[in-house]
Amino acid sequence: MKPWLGKEPWPTQVSGLQQIEDAIALGYRRIMLTCSTGGGKTLMFSELARRFAESNKRVAIFTNRKILTGQASRALESAGINHGILAAGYHWAEPFRIQVCSLQTVFSRALGEHPWIEMPSADLVVIDEAHSNKAEMAQKVMRHYKDAIILGVSATPIGVAKLYDHLVVAGRNSELRALGSLVPCDVFAPDEPDMKGVRRIRGEYVRDGMIRRTMQTLVFGNVFSHWRKLNPSAKPTLVFAPGVKESRWLVEQFQERGATAAHIDGETADDERQRIFLAHQSGDVQIISSCGVLREGFDAPWAEVGILIQPCGGLSTYIQIVGRLLRAYPGKERATLIDHAGAWHMHGSPNSDREWELDDTDTKIAKKRKEQLHKGELAEGVRCPICSMIRKQGPKCPFCGHEHVKSSRIVRMLDGTLTKKTGSVVKKRPDRQLWSQCLFACGRSGRTLNQAAGLFRKRTGYALPRDLHPASADDWGRKVAELYPYTLRTRTRA
Repeated sequence: MKPWLGKEPWPTQVSGLQQIEDAIALGYRRIMLTCSTGGGKTLMFSELARRFAESNKRVAIFTNRKILTGQASRALESAGINHGILAAGYHWAEPFRIQVCSLQTVFSRALGEHPWIEMPSADLVVIDEAHSNKAEMAQKVMRHYKDAIILGVSATPIGVAKLYDHLVVAGRNSELRALGSLVPCDVFAPDEPDMKGVRRIRGEYVRDGMIRRTMQTLVFGNVFSHWRKLNPSAKPTLVFAPGVKESRWLVEQFQERGATAAHIDGETADDERQRIFLAHQSGDVQIISSCGVLREGFDAPWAEVGILIQPCGGLSTYIQIVGRLLRAYPGKERATLIDHAGAWHMHGSPNSDREWELDDTDTKIAKKRKEQLHKGELAEGVRCPICSMIRKQGPKCPFCGHEHVKSSRIVRMLDGTLTKKTGSVVKKRPDRQLWSQCLFACGRSGRTLNQAAGLFRKRTGYALPRDLHPASADDWGRKVAELYPYTLRTRTRA
């Protein structure tokens, strides 16, 4: 096989690109490519761009962050492929067949209120980090290229069904670990914030409420002590803070305790950011803390430890964050996630393979996980009460050797104290009692048995269990009051 851009592709990449070409041949024009972080998405779409260019077709690769613009350009440059860069801070290049474009720059200059350049022509349009590019700006760009093939690229294809009509999966975590691209991750959950009452929008916590609750309940001594305990050799660490001000405060706290730490954000100059990254790689800086900057499009494969303080209401946020830790690096055998945000309990292990569907949303995925936990189809895992390590099953902790049967969680309350919680993170509901309540409500309002079952699903997040179904399938369309007249008088006999 001919190398791709000077590199030998993995089987997952070969399969992924073949699936894309097959989808194009079948007539699909809006294709979503997904694979786990570290799976080589940039190499795949760059190789596809090269093939289009060699067929005398034009390609526009859109990125939404400066770091990603440079990353895509370097991938092409390393293979000797001529291309232009349409982005602020770059000289406008000759009209090569491949253009790497800043989404914001091209939009403002070609589709904004006062356009003064032409949109680059393209037969193939690549939208990098497509999960973050779903708003009107990206949609307007996609509408402009109505006759082109559009390839969205993301490790988290969530909430993209309205923009894409075909999904290509090109590598799961287990496959990439077998190839040596990813390493397994050990998870420790020392504590988690009580996020009850914090508002969400589209599955993710509202930032102001999330920051206020997290910092109100944060016990920093617990954060620092667990970092020292679980990372005694001070391996390179990333801190995922809930806000920029909070990130700076966390850095100050680490520095006061003798650790070398640095903060970066969107205002950090490129040369300063590069200096911090190099110092982190060499070990001169033990900890880099940030909010948002380290979430996606950022490669620091040498980082072995992550401290998660930002609550992750949506799965996409969680996967993008933990993906920073999973990349393989010489001498790196495993990664460690110290989860103070309760993300593991909400979303599961970072090592898990995800079964993606094109119509996935954070809300749909959360409901599905809740239903699987409730039915026992998905194991929640066991938390060690001594070292806080999470394991799949068994009485003995593989980290500290402590033997125990009952799992527990430590939840941070509003006054900052730590309270032990036992039992499943998903509360088991008394199905028969709830079904009785639904029958009562629907009987009083004149609704049907089918509507009562729908109300049950709405309240619980899962379908009505079979042992509560009526004997006859013909009864579904009948009114509850006709079938169960007593529901108008009592709720306890159903």
